Amino acid sequence: MKIPFENEVKIFVIRCPYFNWADPRVQRLFGKFIECKAVGYQKEYTQRVFPLNVYDFIATLILMAEVREDEIRPLSMFKSVTHSVCQYYRRPFELMEVVSHEPLLLYEVQARLATQPGDSIAYNSSWTIAPVFRKDPEKRDFLRDLTAATLVNYYQDAGSPLVLSVASRSRKTDRFHLEGGFSVFQDRLGHSLPDFISPFLPGESTVLMEVKHPSPKWRAYAENWEGLWNAREVLGQ
Repeated sequence: MKIPFENEVKIFVIRCPYFNWADPRVQRLFGKFIECKAVGYQKEYTQRVFPLNVYDFIATLILMAEVREDEIRPLSMFKSVTHSVCQYYRRPFELMEVVSHEPLLLYEVQARLATQPGDSIAYNSSWTIAPVFRKDPEKRDFLRDLTAATLVNYYQDAGSPLVLSVASRSRKTDRFHLEGGFSVFQDRLGHSLPDFISPFLPGESTVLMEVKHPSPKWRAYAENWEGLWNAREVLGQ
């Protein structure tokens, strides 16, 4: 697939905006990330869902954007936060807040965290494609594939052997996860845990998913767009 945009498409990786806030480039790109996230969620959920939180400041933010001279136009994005970063800032692992009203899920996530090093578990969230491109099949499919490719490349480089994510059944993001090699989160006996209603997505059935090895399809995406990943701009320590 060719890149269906007239201008350069670039990947930006913004590490812990709060720690690196003195850098004007971090401030600017953080604003672009929040813009993409807010507009994307408002389009999907209207004003009833507030998608911004403190973890946006301490996570690693991955933004795919169209760049023309000094102009940056957000295309798609996601964020990732590890257990160790949450511990450093004395915050609960972000996923714990998502499953806080589900005793079984909460117990099993806590059990998993207790048995693995903090930097080996990451919570992936905030997947968004800018709404203006969702009605254009070519651009939508490109951004969908590029997001999958970037997710694989990011976690391979970060060395995170376990990635957790929450998918929406009604929005069918669970199918996107399954395509990428995710499976429903299992307890210590190997039983898949049930769906739940996320407190942040009122009335929506969601499912906790995990992946250790991405699917061949997503690995192929990662290889195909490796050039864009290698040309990424990394901000922050």
